[in-house]
Amino acid sequence: MGGGGDADPDGQPDPHALGDDNDGNDDEDGVLFLTPMIPGQTATVEVMADAAGYGGFLSAWIDFDGNGVWEHPGERIIGTEVSVYIDTYDFDVPLGAAMGITFARFRVSWEDLPPTGPAYYGEVEDYEVLIEAGPGDYGDAPDPTYPTLASSNGAVHEVVPGIYLGYGIDSDADGQPDPDALGDDNDGNDDEDGVTFTTPVVSGQIAVIDVVASVPAFLDAWIDFGDDGSWAEAGDQVFVSETLVSGANTFFLQVPGSAVPGETFGRFRMSTAGALPFDGPAPDGEVEDYAVVVEERPDSKWIQTPDLAPTGIDVAATFPFLLADDFPCIVPGRITEIAVWGSWLLDIVPP
Repeated sequence: MGGGGDADPDGQPDPHALGDDNDGNDDEDGVLFLTPMIPGQTATVEVMADAAGYGGFLSAWIDFDGNGVWEHPGERIIGTEVSVYIDTYDFDVPLGAAMGITFARFRVSWEDLPPTGPAYYGEVEDYEVLIEAGPGDYGDAPDPTYPTLASSNGAVHEVVPGIYLGYGIDSDADGQPDPDALGDDNDGNDDEDGVTFTTPVVSGQIAVIDVVASVPAFLDAWIDFGDDGSWAEAGDQVFVSETLVSGANTFFLQVPGSAVPGETFGRFRMSTAGALPFDGPAPDGEVEDYAVVVEERPDSKWIQTPDLAPTGIDVAATFPFLLADDFPCIVPGRITEIAVWGSWLLDIVPP
């Protein structure tokens, strides 16, 4: 490939795949990546293979999941006979490709080769490559506490016109982590308007959340109730591909009794496919991150101490007294009945 090959007594492993480049005879010159490699998009590579007309065969692989092997399904990007000396090849970068540095291998020979093992003719060239996130809608929760930046495999949605939370969406070059999850709010185009907590979030009680969607879709959401910097703990995923209708949607969330009081963070992801994790890419929709304050559950809403004076009443239920509301609300909905109990036992009734 390229301008020619050299003979090596053994492989020359290098952290950046430059061992054969830096041995005094750089023959790693047959491959040129022409476009960025972005999950869910098509990339193009140019290969110079001096095997056209001789029955040469070109094979290539990229370790898209970054696990150190090239033999997983979808990691072979080229497998074809060589027809011209310089040619371009298009390949799809999997939507779930791990963002960051990984490695590619190109082999040309007279036969279809696997990524490893010997060949009697031809050349092999290895390259360090970058899987990078393209422009899209990112979150703004604190990073590295939560995965927000592209380098942390942060949540990113390809911007598809008309599919979003709230009333609009913008495109970001990368995540915008912020101590209060306000990075995307304060970038000059505040599109974090799809989720509203209409009640306090109280440990052990039900919180009401309104979500606005532009089209019918699905909602996946997480709240770090343990306040441990992770959305991966049991109970942190609060909505699992819940159906969204176009417009306003109301959800009732049972807050765990073990929820740690104080400020924590939530992530809400809307998409037309659903089944999203809290990180990584999505083909459409939007991600919105929020700071969430979890309040400690009181023993009761408030307490009215009985009036034990001889002329008093145990429950002040008549004007100008106010009737106390000291029962815990454990289910959503309207109050349809009020019962009042009073005791005047041994009290002196005023004349």
